[in-house]
Amino acid sequence: EPVENLITWVYDSDSYVPTAKIVGDRHYSIISDYIGRPVQAYDDNGNIVWQADYDIYGNLRNLHGSRQFIPFRQLGQYEDEETGLYYNRFRYYDPNTGLFISQDSIGLASGEFWGKTAIRFCCC
Repeated sequence: EPVENLITWVYDSDSYVPTAKIVGDRHYSIISDYIGRPVQAYDDNGNIVWQADYDIYGNLRNLHGSRQFIPFRQLGQYEDEETGLYYNRFRYYDPNTGLFISQDSIGLASGEFWGKTAIRFCCC
């Protein structure tokens, strides 16, 4: 029996950046910015169906379309609509403060302590 409304995500082969969304017989192309955040989605006819801009911390702004049409945000994070936090495999990021709300699960094992800040997470 076929599954209704099954969503298939297609990712770039070298990253976690989504490049397409397939829902039944509908196909959507996803355009991402230079750091991998989805910024636009187009249907099979080339019509824009979703568009978003982000602030420096990854908050959505100037959204065109449904928030959940593409739930991926900063650096491959998945938006938890109930909390407003972004899930990043092992911890949550708060785009309102620009901070992770918990330490990285690898902790001190990496040889360096990075803490909770996005700035330290991103800079080497």
